[in-house]
Amino acid sequence: MFHLLKRIARDYRVTLLSFLETDSEKEFLPAVESLCERVITMQRHPAPRLQLFYYAPFDEFLTPLMEAALRECLQNYDYELIQLEFTQMACYADRSLGIPILLTKHEVEFAACARRARLESHFLLKLRWFYTYLHVLEREIKLLRRTDTAICMTDVDAQELRRFCSSVPIEVINTGVDLEYFNPPAEPAMAPRLVFVGAFSHSPNVDAMIFFCRNVLPLIRSQVPSVEMLIVGSEPTPAIVALGDQPGVKVTGFVEDTRPYLAASSVYVAPLRQGVGIRGKILEAWGMGLAVVATPVACAGLRFRDGGNLLVAESPQQFADRVVTLLASPALREQLGKNGRHTAEEHYSWETAAQKLDSLYRSRLRRRKVPVRTLGWQGTE
Repeated sequence: MFHLLKRIARDYRVTLLSFLETDSEKEFLPAVESLCERVITMQRHPAPRLQLFYYAPFDEFLTPLMEAALRECLQNYDYELIQLEFTQMACYADRSLGIPILLTKHEVEFAACARRARLESHFLLKLRWFYTYLHVLEREIKLLRRTDTAICMTDVDAQELRRFCSSVPIEVINTGVDLEYFNPPAEPAMAPRLVFVGAFSHSPNVDAMIFFCRNVLPLIRSQVPSVEMLIVGSEPTPAIVALGDQPGVKVTGFVEDTRPYLAASSVYVAPLRQGVGIRGKILEAWGMGLAVVATPVACAGLRFRDGGNLLVAESPQQFADRVVTLLASPALREQLGKNGRHTAEEHYSWETAAQKLDSLYRSRLRRRKVPVRTLGWQGTE
């Protein structure tokens, strides 16, 4: 969102309304205030809820403070377009305003629930997630119909939405990667070191690392005893922290800069089994010129070629075998890394994504025959 905002702000006057989850997030406000005409933030305090079943927390983002801030902006200023980031913010969509409303779908929630239901082996948990899938599907589609256009990250996500909601136009704008920030190191790492980067407030990342360290890493260590595993990312759960007790595993927690950890590693692993949407973590690894081994879930929606710009593996044994192959072949690692970097440069630059977003803005505004200048953005954080 920041990278798109930075580029969109060159041609548009932007008002940003955003929640803050913690006081510490205020330190990042100057970076967006320099890009926007006005920035309005507020602390989010979701009301406690009692429920027997998990549900996507759409309603927890509907707060009186945000409603009042949005209402005041609409009363005092003229906006030509409103963009909502994440399904959670679709509760503020109101087509009666007569303003084009775009909704960015970073993830199709009901598809993620369906995948989780298929993955569960316990009957009661499978039933619980199937119920959740039905509940989230109904709510998510209702919210989508309050908007004028949806923006998906991948063609796969767009196809899922179109199955259930053909009345709302759906566009695909891939996420990007900062190719100036993520650059291949001058000298590639030669040590048998693996790395994974992810925020562990996101449950698919937790599942991925537990699955990998329990089922895949021992198979790798049986062939490469000296292999190390770096688990990098914020908010590690107790289960993730406990993985650091395994031989060769290091859990860093939050780090200011992930690049040194990526540069010090020879293979990036993406053993995700849950979730949908595009995986920015693979794009960052490609930006760094790293060889990647990924599950089909992890690389879904990406422009990947198995054996070309990454290696795909499904079973624990296949995943381990492919990692071991890469650890034994610096030349193969180098070739995969170069191809991955080329893919990122060709298809996933932020400039490309911003140009597509600008074209979408202009097409929607031409329908209203208004100047293409003033936008209102809302994000969850």
